[in-house]
Amino acid sequence: MIDSDYMILRLYVLRIGNGQKDCKYKIAYGIATPFVSGMTEPVISQFTKLGSFGKKCSLAAILIALETDVIVSIYNDLLEGISFKSSLAKWNVDTSKMSYDVVYSQKYVNIPWFEDNVASYQINYTRVAWMLEPLQLFDVEGIDPDKKDDVLAVLTSAVSKKTHFPENIIQEKIGNLDIIVAPARNENWKMLVESSLTKGTPFVLRVNVLSELSDKYESIFVNARITVGGKVIADQLKNIKTEQGITSSLSFESQYPPETTEIKVWGFKDNASILIHKATYHYIQQILINTEICGERINVDTVWLEKLRKMPMKSKKQLWKRPG
Repeated sequence: MIDSDYMILRLYVLRIGNGQKDCKYKIAYGIATPFVSGMTEPVISQFTKLGSFGKKCSLAAILIALETDVIVSIYNDLLEGISFKSSLAKWNVDTSKMSYDVVYSQKYVNIPWFEDNVASYQINYTRVAWMLEPLQLFDVEGIDPDKKDDVLAVLTSAVSKKTHFPENIIQEKIGNLDIIVAPARNENWKMLVESSLTKGTPFVLRVNVLSELSDKYESIFVNARITVGGKVIADQLKNIKTEQGITSSLSFESQYPPETTEIKVWGFKDNASILIHKATYHYIQQILINTEICGERINVDTVWLEKLRKMPMKSKKQLWKRPG
C-alpha cells in the first residue's frame, strides 16, 4: 500500500495543566503520510493556548520524518502503549530537545486499510486507530466535566487549522492515529493525474497520468462517465500500456456539452489492480470547474480563448471595454 521511501509522522499534542511538573500530555491527533526525505531529530513547536481554556489547555506539534518502515514501527509502538521517545530511541533518533514525552493511552478500535473519500476530488487509503470517546481526553483533574464539549470544540478548531483539514473532518479524527496514502499525489502533494476539456465538435476530455505515477504500473485503465441533462450519455473504459518516462494519455469524446464528468483511474500490475484516482468535474456555462480544491489549476480550452490569446493587448482591452 505504501510505496514511498520516507514518511512523516505528525503528532498534535494536547497539554493539560500549568507549568511542566503536573502537566498531562495526550495525543490529540496523529497522522503519517509519505514524505520526500528523512530527519535526524524531531521538529517541535511551541505550545499555544486553546482560546478561553488557555489557562488549562494548550496544543503543540511534533514532526519526525524517517524511512517508511521505521515510521510504521513507531506507529505500531504507539498503539501498544510505548512512549514516543522510547520508540524513537530504538532507532537512535536524537530526542534531547524534547522536554516531555507522550503516550497514546486512549481506548481505540484498530481499523485496517480502507478506501477513504475525504472529498470528491481525491481518493485516499487510510489505516486508523479510532478513539472511541474523544471526550475522555479531558478526563483529568482540573477540567470541569460540564465543559468537556466546549473544550473539545476549541481543540477541534485548533487541530483543523494546523492540519488544514476541514473542521467536520477533524471532528471525526480527534484522538485518532492515522496513516494516509493518496496514490495520485507525490510526496510533495502534487497531483499526478490531470484532466482537461476541449470545446468543439465533439467535446474532448483528456486524462493524463504523469509518468511519475504511471511508471509504477504495467498499464493504466481510465473510466469516464459523462452526464448531460442529468442523464448518463457515455460510460467508457479505456486502457493504455505504460512506457517508462512517458505520460499516459487517454481521450474521451462527447457530442454534447458535459454537465458533469466522473473519472476513475486504476493502475494494473502483477495481475492486480488498484484504484488510484477518483474525481468529479462540473461544467457550468462552458467553463470547467474542477472540484480538486487542492489542485494546481483549472484547465479551459476553447476556440474563443485561443483567439483571445493571439489578439494584441490593445484588442484585448477593447474586448473588455464597457459601453459608455
